[in-house]
Amino acid sequence: MYGSALIIYTIQEVLDQIDGKIAHVTKTTSAFGVLFDPFADAVVRLTAFACLMQREMFPLWAFALLITGELFMMFLRQLGLLKKELIGSSHAGKIKSFTFTAAISLLLWWLYQGSTPHPLALWAAIILPAAATLVSGMWSVHRHRSLFV
Repeated sequence: MYGSALIIYTIQEVLDQIDGKIAHVTKTTSAFGVLFDPFADAVVRLTAFACLMQREMFPLWAFALLITGELFMMFLRQLGLLKKELIGSSHAGKIKSFTFTAAISLLLWWLYQGSTPHPLALWAAIILPAAATLVSGMWSVHRHRSLFV
């Protein structure tokens, strides 16, 4: 079961990366894509974290922080639209996405293996996405501070 989840999740992430590269290289990005792609990514990743939380591999406090961060970014994008500014991805957001993907993959791998991860490794799989969410959110507020005036 966890092996299948890991394979499906990995395929989804690879296809998401390919889709983004193709859109960028062929210059076929759209306002819809700029808004929908991060939304779809958030749904997939937050669903994965919710499943991991149910398996007691991810704590509620960290999950709540990740949801809050994703909802805040959706709010910021909506605020940008009101002020005629399309807010796409940033380097901080890409790093956050990488930490989400790495954490989900590692946690699924440990479940698949049926092994207990080293406490430090488990701690990193929880803290790194949480920290990346905070840093990415603060960077986005700083970068788009003109939206708040």
